[in-house]
Amino acid sequence: MTTILQPLLAIEATSTLPHEKVARIVGFFAGKLRDTTNTVVDKVMEMPNNFAGRWMVVNVALGMAFHLL
Repeated sequence: MTTILQPLLAIEATSTLPHEKVARIVGFFAGKLRDTTNTVVDKVMEMPNNFAGRWMVVNVALGMAFHLL
């Protein structure tokens, strides 16, 4: 069974310390998060009017809710 973490865990156990494995896995997921964020930002910048109209009500509602807390 292959998983997304298999390349990350395919490190020789004798050559790496446990914290190095954890750091490598955390770095992998941080990179995925950054790539996803960049993709979303690119899509928003391509069509700002569509996204602004769609999310303006949500943004105003959230802003009012936090203001009233």
